[in-house]
Amino acid sequence: MRDVAKACGLAMSTVSNALANKSMVRPETRMMVRHMAEQLGYRASSVARGLRTGKTWSVAMVIADITNPFHGEVVRGVESVLVDAGYHLFLANTDGSPKKQTHYVEHFIDRQVDGMILQSHSADDSDLRLLMSAQVPTVYLLSRPSVSDELDFVGIENTQSMRAALNHLWAFGHRRIGFIGGPRRSSGATQRLEAYEEFMRSAAGTCDPALIDQGDYTIESGRVAAARLLSRAAPTALMVSEDMMALGAMTAASELGLKVPQDLSIVGWSDLFTSGLPQINLTTLNVPKRELGHEAARLLMRRLGEPDAAFETRLVRPQLVVRGTTGVASNQA
Repeated sequence: MRDVAKACGLAMSTVSNALANKSMVRPETRMMVRHMAEQLGYRASSVARGLRTGKTWSVAMVIADITNPFHGEVVRGVESVLVDAGYHLFLANTDGSPKKQTHYVEHFIDRQVDGMILQSHSADDSDLRLLMSAQVPTVYLLSRPSVSDELDFVGIENTQSMRAALNHLWAFGHRRIGFIGGPRRSSGATQRLEAYEEFMRSAAGTCDPALIDQGDYTIESGRVAAARLLSRAAPTALMVSEDMMALGAMTAASELGLKVPQDLSIVGWSDLFTSGLPQINLTTLNVPKRELGHEAARLLMRRLGEPDAAFETRLVRPQLVVRGTTGVASNQA
């Protein structure tokens, strides 16, 4: 800054105010200072800026599985909002491990991040108490902790969306619809399971527990769960609460000699970029993933700007995308 001031023939305080874009400095002076700063390769120190403002201009995002393409799209949505607001994003992956999640939460508290976006698989989340104690503004994403309603949350509308998918299968004559859910500790997975059970009791008069299984949102867990369901309950359709598991269910059907959709209809959830490929052509619920990220980042920016604002819940609504893995029930053909 001293070099910029000397080159411009100005006081350091004037250069400082010009670079901070303060109105007390004339526009032509601000322009001259910025031009000279660029020529001299001047870059403001984020550490010094943080000491002056009491902010680190950084936000942490903790996600459960960085290998799942779903989360990559959400992160891009978060990043686009934060970059425009002048913030840097730190990203951490927990592999669904509560121990790793706590490790990263404590690490980012120590790093004095200005805020956090936390996608936890745990509905009963002790890390929330750590964040509240450290007064780190936090937006919970996808899974809501059961320990407190006093938080900002961005998630998916699960109940009506699940009903739309099940109605689609029911209209094709499917009466034995199997369900593969996610980890029960996730509030979103629990809501989808409850929506399935409610639909089956209402439409079929009963909900057969033999038609229910679960996985962990990986292809292999979907393959194993589908194989169990197909061997014990003979469903004509599967409602799978994540596209990666739906790919596993398609693999299990092939291994058992079943054709999709002639022998078995399959519906996924999330609409990953691979799901629309001709070789897969999966009927699924399209979750607006970048919108999820946008909403989480906007809600966090709002909290940072208005610390005393009322807590908010924002939900995005998936839309059913009908492709080639659903058709008329084999016993109706």
